[in-house]
Amino acid sequence: MNERIALYFESMAQSCGDMGSPFNAKVLRAAINVLGGETATGQRILNWPGDPQADALALRLAGGLHSL
Repeated sequence: MNERIALYFESMAQSCGDMGSPFNAKVLRAAINVLGGETATGQRILNWPGDPQADALALRLAGGLHSL
């Protein structure tokens, strides 16, 4: 996993846990371990062209998974 993305996802997981959303915290921590370049989702996340924090990338992924 891209180190910048991993650090951001961990930061967001910590924030989710602190704000009472342990499920989202677990989802984001799991994403750090499983996202790779072999899937379209992994490629999109790992090669994000913008600022992952400003673009709320982790929360977008969590929201997309929730929607599914």
